[in-house]
Amino acid sequence: MGQGDGGRLLALRAIMDGRGVDVAVLTSAAAIAWHGGGDGAALVVTAGCRVAVDRGGDGLWPAVARIAGTGRVVGYEGGGMTAPGRAALDAALMPRRAVDISADVLRGIGGSLAG
Repeated sequence: MGQGDGGRLLALRAIMDGRGVDVAVLTSAAAIAWHGGGDGAALVVTAGCRVAVDRGGDGLWPAVARIAGTGRVVGYEGGGMTAPGRAALDAALMPRRAVDISADVLRGIGGSLAG
């Protein structure tokens, strides 16, 4: 039997803790769905909350920044992110440091499906 929604978030938060990430921003449909974010355009996860984000009137990244804040260590899925997408993340979130957690996230999804 696979992990429940709570177990999936605990696993993601363990990845975040291990990589020194304050806030994770998931943008792939698979990762958003796996971690209980429904069908939003992004899922913002911190140690204490999980918020699905739709594209606001001013775009995705400003909407994410309103939840995630700025100047934090941001984990993001770099595997499918374009250079303009990364530039938009940097402009909106102004991360202290950005960490590509895509391999860890995919490994977590794949490992749970295989187990």
